[in-house]
Amino acid sequence: ENPYKRGSTILPGEQTTDCPKAGTKVSSRAYNPLIRDWCRRQALHPGKLLVEGPFLDAFTPDTWLLSFGKSVYDPITHEFVACTSIALQINFVEQIMRDARLTPKSHIS
Repeated sequence: ENPYKRGSTILPGEQTTDCPKAGTKVSSRAYNPLIRDWCRRQALHPGKLLVEGPFLDAFTPDTWLLSFGKSVYDPITHEFVACTSIALQINFVEQIMRDARLTPKSHIS
């Protein structure tokens, strides 16, 4: 439900008719953020910056990401326009923590 317009959906029916069924694998060329949970969470929480992760990157093995995003609504019609997302690699955090040990016997967990 659109948080700005009670009783109406976030997306009109014509934008969801081509969405694959839950659990269906699709190629990266057919990637549709509108059916992803992270986009749905953004759409349901307008005005809030949401953090997702950490999670493994689907395209780069052994790469951990942390993403930040916010929904975009038309300020006049209050219709949902888009989800935004920026993902940052966080593999370097472990090395920073190792370098910042308080004592030689400190452990990272």
